[in-house]
Amino acid sequence: MLTSRLDCQIDWTKKEDDEIAAGLRQCQRALRDQIARNNARKTKLTGLVMDRLGYGGYEKSLEGLEKVIEGTWLKRSARRMKKQKSSQRDEQAGAKRCIEKVPLPDAVKQAMQTRRQWIEVLGKTMQAPEVQGRYTGLPEKSVYADVDDLKTDAAERKWTEINAATAS
Repeated sequence: MLTSRLDCQIDWTKKEDDEIAAGLRQCQRALRDQIARNNARKTKLTGLVMDRLGYGGYEKSLEGLEKVIEGTWLKRSARRMKKQKSSQRDEQAGAKRCIEKVPLPDAVKQAMQTRRQWIEVLGKTMQAPEVQGRYTGLPEKSVYADVDDLKTDAAERKWTEINAATAS
């Protein structure tokens, strides 16, 4: 039986397309398209992750500045309360004293100025309605909307490049 198949002449130059070869080509085409789509999506997600990490750093910096401001304010108000209590005792004793204002340290003034600038410049940019979902929250539309348009172009270009490379 094996010898009968070897006896016939096989023309290797003819391109015979059977169901298996056609199915393989179709699967390879689908795989190339999916790979192009996945790579485009990975690129898009990488950018979004970097934006979200940047926003996290912005929030962390603001929290640090706010801690400095709050800590100094608490120390200042504690000193003030202490002086008010002592002045109340003095008033009861008959002596009147003027409560002096405690000046803000330069470090706190600088922290307040930096916080204000961060909120005015970066905060407005990151919380603008047109970038809804990019830095915080959920996006209103798919993050892949622009990627899905490009994926077919990329798949077609790669397919053309592969065919050109195999033809030469």
